[in-house]
Amino acid sequence: MYGDPDGSTSVKAIAIALPKWLFKEDMKPIIYACILFATAFILLTVGYIAQQDETTCGDGISLESKKNMSDFIAGVMVDNDSNQRL
Repeated sequence: MYGDPDGSTSVKAIAIALPKWLFKEDMKPIIYACILFATAFILLTVGYIAQQDETTCGDGISLESKKNMSDFIAGVMVDNDSNQRL
C-alpha cells in the first residue's frame, strides 16, 4: 500500500550509478587508500590556500614585501630634502 515494492528509488539510482565490482571484498584496500589520498590532498590544498590568503594582500603581493617597500619609499622621501629625482 505504501512505497515501491521494489525498494527505494534512491538505492536503485546508486546501484545503477556505481559499478558492482567496486564493492567487492578484494577492492576494499584500494578504496580505502583512494579515500585516504583524496582526503589528504583536499586538506593540503585547503591549508595551502588558507596560508596564501594570510601572507598575501588582495593584489597578490606578499605582505612582508609590501611593508618593506613602503618603508623603503618612506625612507627615500625623508632623506630627500631637496626634492631631487633619482
